[in-house]
Amino acid sequence: PNSTIEEKNQVARLVALAWFMLIASIVIWSLFSVLAVPRKREWENSMTQRKLNLANEEEAFKRGFFHWISLTWVDGLIGRYGKCLHAVVSDNEIVENR
Repeated sequence: PNSTIEEKNQVARLVALAWFMLIASIVIWSLFSVLAVPRKREWENSMTQRKLNLANEEEAFKRGFFHWISLTWVDGLIGRYGKCLHAVVSDNEIVENR
């Protein structure tokens, strides 16, 4: 209540710094969690007998530009693997007939 302008400015700087650090840590965690997805090991590949039609960009574009730009065609891939550090993506599962 009886604080000076300098004290109010100092509090504002600390609040801004705290928000910046929070946002920066969320962005860094998000980038790391996407970049650090490991590949499937050999024994896991043998468990998948057929390739799945997940995230087929060419088929999505054939259905129309607005379908392609909406990114709903990626939902199957996201639903299968999610976005986490423990998700394992096999390249040969993404598009059928590679």
